[in-house]
Amino acid sequence: MKDIHIMIVDDEPSILELAQRHLENMGYSNITACLGGQIALEQYQASTNPFDIIISDLNMPEMNGVEFLRHISEADYSGGIILLSAEDERILEVAKDLAKARNLNVLGYVSKPFKRKSLEPLITGYTPHFSVTDNTSDSLLDEITEEELRAGINGDELLVAFQAKTAIATDKVIGVEALARWNHSERGVLPPLTFISLAERCQLIDALTYSIYRKTLSQMRDWLDKDIILEVSVNVSVNSFTSDGFVDFLINTAEEYNVNPEMIILEVTESQLMDNMLECLEKLIQLRMKNFGLSIDDFGTGHSNMTQLKQAPFTELKIDRAFVNGASEDATARSIFESSVNLAKKLHMTTVAEGVETREDMTLVKELGCDQIQGFYKAKPMFADEFEEYIQSVSKA
Repeated sequence: MKDIHIMIVDDEPSILELAQRHLENMGYSNITACLGGQIALEQYQASTNPFDIIISDLNMPEMNGVEFLRHISEADYSGGIILLSAEDERILEVAKDLAKARNLNVLGYVSKPFKRKSLEPLITGYTPHFSVTDNTSDSLLDEITEEELRAGINGDELLVAFQAKTAIATDKVIGVEALARWNHSERGVLPPLTFISLAERCQLIDALTYSIYRKTLSQMRDWLDKDIILEVSVNVSVNSFTSDGFVDFLINTAEEYNVNPEMIILEVTESQLMDNMLECLEKLIQLRMKNFGLSIDDFGTGHSNMTQLKQAPFTELKIDRAFVNGASEDATARSIFESSVNLAKKLHMTTVAEGVETREDMTLVKELGCDQIQGFYKAKPMFADEFEEYIQSVSKA
């Protein structure tokens, strides 16, 4: 861990010097200090050595910390973020929430003037997010075109990675989420953030979902033949639910691979669903009658209420990572998380906490009665062969 690459961003040389001295005293030597947001962005874009952690001030001239974070979010930065500021705590909380909403991994914040003891736990608790992508920097990728994506789907370039879902009560892996990846012929393996929205816009989402679903069920069949028995969650776009023949495809493909629908959980994003509830309700009922599990994904990011949830036959509620990661130190996030768990219990739904990254996250979700966790604290996304090795290792533990 001591060889992780850390960037410090501040407009005050004395703060940069102090932070660097603290880090060096902790044993870290791979440090890049940047005087202001603009210089930091240029360093970030030019660096061939990815930054594992970025410590950034908020209030800076020319380019402030909020702008800097927006730029690295647009470049799909996946390392850890530590906010540093003399602003009041409420501003720091709002800035942290904004960064999380942009899918940044916020480890926490430190108020100025700061000491080593406030910085050290945030860094030592960090787990590098090694992913199943290649070393291609997303910031260097040109915008992917519809033609590229269409060719990728038709050329069978889509892959499936799997991330474990662990039961809190038993600490056993009981399921996985199937996650789309694109093995681009020139750009390497790409994460879904780079192509799912494009697929939605260009009416390619059905073809993409068909491919991922088939590959997932094929892998399920292989695992079942090896006595690896796991529930598998697959993301489904609300747009696909309204397509003719889509529900029949889901049912028929399960029959084709001889996979019991009770082992398949279809995940639908809350915000999409609540905008199309009436259109989807008939299809959801049909799938539940065939014993498919139904999960409402990223719960808390939309505007659903108990009445709307009660109308739909969901079996699982996945609480968005924005209300999980760091909730032990964020009273608002903790309150939303706890309310979500209680709501799910009243509706007899299984609860899954997404984005569990630290021991503190794990302790909190267990304390508040969540059923399952998913996140880097337990397991990263892995391709099938690596996942099988992981399953074997944890089953022996």
